[in-house]
Amino acid sequence: MDLTRRMSIRTGLALVVLAAVLPCAAMSVYSGFQDKERFLALATLAAQRTAEGCAEIQARSTENARQLLAALAAAPRLTADPGQEGHEFLAQVLAQNPVYNNILVVRPDGQVACSARELAGPPLNLADRSYFAQVLATKSFTVGHYVLAKISGTQVLPMAYPVLDGDGRVKAVLTVGVRLDRFESYIDSLSLPPGAVLGMTDPEGRRIFRYPQDQLTSPQGVPITPAGWAEMQKQGDRGTVTYTGQDGVRRIYAFRKLRLSPESPVYMVVFVGLPQARLLTQARAIVARELGLLGLATAVSLGLAWWLGLAVIGRKLKAVAETAGRVREGDLTARTGLPHDPSELGQVARTVDEMAQALAERSQEQALAEAALRLSLREKEVLLKEIHHRVKNNLQIVASLISLQSLEMEGLPQAQEALSSLGDRVRSMALVHERLYMSGDFSAVDMGHYLMALVGHIAAANKQVPAKVEMDLRARGLRLSMDKALPCGLALSEMITNAYKHAFAPGQAGTVRVGLRLEDGQAVVSVADDGRGLSPDKPRPQTLGLQLVDELTAQLHGELRRLPGPGTGFELRFPV
Repeated sequence: MDLTRRMSIRTGLALVVLAAVLPCAAMSVYSGFQDKERFLALATLAAQRTAEGCAEIQARSTENARQLLAALAAAPRLTADPGQEGHEFLAQVLAQNPVYNNILVVRPDGQVACSARELAGPPLNLADRSYFAQVLATKSFTVGHYVLAKISGTQVLPMAYPVLDGDGRVKAVLTVGVRLDRFESYIDSLSLPPGAVLGMTDPEGRRIFRYPQDQLTSPQGVPITPAGWAEMQKQGDRGTVTYTGQDGVRRIYAFRKLRLSPESPVYMVVFVGLPQARLLTQARAIVARELGLLGLATAVSLGLAWWLGLAVIGRKLKAVAETAGRVREGDLTARTGLPHDPSELGQVARTVDEMAQALAERSQEQALAEAALRLSLREKEVLLKEIHHRVKNNLQIVASLISLQSLEMEGLPQAQEALSSLGDRVRSMALVHERLYMSGDFSAVDMGHYLMALVGHIAAANKQVPAKVEMDLRARGLRLSMDKALPCGLALSEMITNAYKHAFAPGQAGTVRVGLRLEDGQAVVSVADDGRGLSPDKPRPQTLGLQLVDELTAQLHGELRRLPGPGTGFELRFPV
């Protein structure tokens, strides 16, 4: 009591200001530690996004390989007796797809019948490969384990696709080896922090890829740290674990497991590791900075309080102190109730009130904004994916109903052909929506992938055509918006189907060339065959398919013209 009586106003005001600053100090310290945890969470989230990005690249690569093998399986010259012609064809396909190490045609006994690369030495047999036995057993697309390619010695991830005869027996197996070093150029663009690693393992935990490479402590082909692998096995298809790697560095790892389907077993695990010690050092630096700023602010406040001490009034000091105490206890609605006049204490009261108001508004706005943003993004993504998925399913149901109706038209070949053409058009529209929701990018369709899948559908739907038709696809990267992709896909479907059905006489072999490229700001789509063609002195037949192509051309604001040369060819140009 005697001490307070002898205390000067300056000292008292300084103590009051200190009491007002202490709640802010406590909140700043708490905020600093929150920033530390937020920093670690953001770093972990960045690792998760990187792992998801690499996993998505691998998943798309796997799907691309499956579609490529499915398209190749439709080529009779590859599965019957490929010979030198098959080798040259595969070599061209391999040259257009440098992500693959090789493309093979393998007989059921494991003997390689054809290879995109030149085979040197004794005949090559793959019967000892586990993935080869698996594709024979399951008769479905299979992803194998990490191997060294027998021809080149390159580290690859093998993938196999069965070719079945009319009785459902495997008559050949098409395989590709996906190069694992293709990730290095993508990883270089990520600018990973020092000490970070990106790796992949097979389903048994053997390392098949690591960046940066470290063959001394973390060689390829050997299991990763057992403790880390065991922790990954305990969790679902994605998560985070912390363990010390074989190089002695403790890291926070974000991982993603890949499957061919939700029910299929895991065929690869992708993980990204960030050094824990470096992250903790950066987080502590954030806390130290916050404390330093707090100390500076406290020193400035105390200096001002000492200078303004002569004008202090006890009642106002008490109101300020009580408000500060309530703020310290978490009551952000507390206010001093003092007038914000030009006096020193009026300014202090206003500062304390505004600080409490700003803290309350900031806390509320931040919580509302974060919740609204997360909810909005999730709702939009789910809605868009659901819309495209439902549209695709509904169109497939329509196509199935058309097929069923066609079966009831036995004895009416013209009606059956009309219904078949109608079903193909519906499937081509469904394929656009399938590409959209499978890619996760709802703004545009990758027409190269779409074209490959479309050709596979058309080839499967026209197996009864008596001509030996082969496809020559030359599709460069071209992405189209939904309003362009749908009419373009329908036009392509009509032209390719016409070439399949009408370009060649029964038993006549031929090639249908399909091109897709971007030229001077315009999309250029071409379909040409080397069949019997149309007579130059006769007008173009006005079939329903060609009339539909004309209507689609007008819808695209494009131009359709005949291509010169043997056979029949059309080129469609439209602005993108």
